[in-house]
Amino acid sequence: MGDKLKRIKLKDILSWAYEVLKNANVDSPRLSAELIISHALNISRLELLLSLNNTIDLNLYTKIVSLINQRALGKPVAYIIGKKEFYGREFFVNQSVLIPRPETETLIDTVKNIFRKEDNFLFLDIGTGSGNIAITIGCEFPNSIGIATDYSIHALFVAYKNAKIYKLTNRLLFICTDIARSIKEHSFDLVLSNPPYIGYKNFPSLSREIRCFEPYRALVGGYMGWEFYPSLISYSFKVLKKGGILIIEIDELVAKNVKKFLNNHKKWYNVQVIKDLSGKDRVLFAKRGE
Repeated sequence: MGDKLKRIKLKDILSWAYEVLKNANVDSPRLSAELIISHALNISRLELLLSLNNTIDLNLYTKIVSLINQRALGKPVAYIIGKKEFYGREFFVNQSVLIPRPETETLIDTVKNIFRKEDNFLFLDIGTGSGNIAITIGCEFPNSIGIATDYSIHALFVAYKNAKIYKLTNRLLFICTDIARSIKEHSFDLVLSNPPYIGYKNFPSLSREIRCFEPYRALVGGYMGWEFYPSLISYSFKVLKKGGILIIEIDELVAKNVKKFLNNHKKWYNVQVIKDLSGKDRVLFAKRGE
């Protein structure tokens, strides 16, 4: 038995990992197994699939088993391998930050529909987390300058690390604050945010991957889920220039209430709800009036 385990075929490891994860009822067991194994071997998924007849030694096998067992317990793949793709770029992540999600890319698309690549503008990203939004804007708009805030110093360490990877530390300033109250009023052309919008009452129904591993405070926005928005919107009005733009991510369950709040404010105009690629309400857009 010991001699057999000294060299083991990758296709047998992949098959074993798939069965373990399938029986553990994790999301996308085949994809999870491929991503984790390729990460452990420091090769791409394609390289893994092209080398399934190759063998590995016991040390690597032991490492893979450990990582697969973490996934079987529900730990998201992004936290296991320490990275997640967003808008075609790879971001370092850990359990101090939310995992970037494809639907949030709608927020970036919305900005790109408003500003030209060469435009100069100053933006504020509230609740930056991994920095995926601020850094993507910085990369897509090379003349932009941004401030990114987060209540968590641990999240800001992650965001700063990502900013260094993309050489944006000279154009992005990171501030540890819940909402950047010390920032000068009427300064920004654009305010962005992906705030917490899960309701406390809905939190127990989330998947264990989200509920047990992602940061609670970055997820839950109050009992109903929309309670954070009024203060976010009021603050954004103060820091935006006249005609400045507010773009925030929303959940379809809170979209109606948030849009109503903006319309009742009577100092915002061109209020729109923008759908993501799956047809769900995802982004709220508004311009600051007088």
